[in-house]
Amino acid sequence: ALRMAEEIPQARALDDPMFMVSPVGEMAETAAGMVGLMTGVSQQVPFPGKLGARGEIAARQVLAAEAELARVELRVAAEARRAYWNYHYYHRAIEITGQNRDLLGKIRDTVETNLRAGRAAQEDFLRVGTELSELEGELVMHEQGRASAAAMLNRLMDRPVDAALPVPGNVAMDGGGFDLAELLAEAGREHPEVAAAQARIAEYRERLRLAKLNDWPDLNVGVQYSAVDDEGLSAVANGDDQWWVTFGINLPIWRGPREAAKRGALRGIGESTARLEDTRNRLGYEVRDALERVEAQQRLIVLFDEQILPQARQTVEVSLTGYAAGQSDFLALIDNRRKLLGYELMRERSLAEWRRALADLREAVGREEGEITTEASP
Repeated sequence: ALRMAEEIPQARALDDPMFMVSPVGEMAETAAGMVGLMTGVSQQVPFPGKLGARGEIAARQVLAAEAELARVELRVAAEARRAYWNYHYYHRAIEITGQNRDLLGKIRDTVETNLRAGRAAQEDFLRVGTELSELEGELVMHEQGRASAAAMLNRLMDRPVDAALPVPGNVAMDGGGFDLAELLAEAGREHPEVAAAQARIAEYRERLRLAKLNDWPDLNVGVQYSAVDDEGLSAVANGDDQWWVTFGINLPIWRGPREAAKRGALRGIGESTARLEDTRNRLGYEVRDALERVEAQQRLIVLFDEQILPQARQTVEVSLTGYAAGQSDFLALIDNRRKLLGYELMRERSLAEWRRALADLREAVGREEGEITTEASP
């Protein structure tokens, strides 16, 4: 955009004047003396309004470029947010899997106790070992995912890919509501892609104005000078030099190129207007889609926190207590433990998806500054 801004003064400036000199050749010989040198300077002066139209075309192009830059910044910011919540998810997955490994260690101790008391089979102890090995494998995959997410986040923040990142903090749920109509209106009014399309429409309108102005001729103003020798044919020759002013215009008689320029500008206005409407429609869909995902993930998180996870944890505790007393099936205990791990990971995945959907919503609305919700977010 800064590079293109330098084109505005160029578009509004006059062309360089033309200087002409004829130092040699068979010059005219007058009674006043021989013409020894002919020179002249001329300046093309466009019809009033043409330079302004050219400058406005360049200015609209700069506005479109600035809007495109803002769109890229908005996209990169959204990608950084999505990468952060991907990193957050893997970090939490490692923590949850580690906690589940501790739970399996507690189950193994219970199995050993029951095995010594004759209330458990050897295969139960071996099954616990297998479960622990599977958890170790899952931890390896989660650590690989966290490393990849951290590298992506560093890249988007223009940092070395192996730079250290802080440990993600806990995220509190925010119950703030959303006004869909307001978000749609903001996207259709403030989004950089809308601004870019509007700038292109304005540019083509200026191109149409310039094409119409080109039907009028430009003025050429010049000053000519001829140096005359002092020795002329006339006895009264004084050898005074000659100078005169010239005026000229171009003749815009070839209408084909100018009419083509008008038609092209009109088509450009139509195409840009259609692109603006398509952009607003697409942004409206993206806002609605992101908002639906935000609200759906919020409901899922509440469901996990208030019902699914408390019930799953209680089921594991009851199963473990019953198994320790020899009243519960070992496979049911293992199955309940697996389900608890799955639910805990699903809850963290929903949290990450919720925040990624919020990032999508910010990008679709076009809001880089300020918050979509009342809580602070990266």
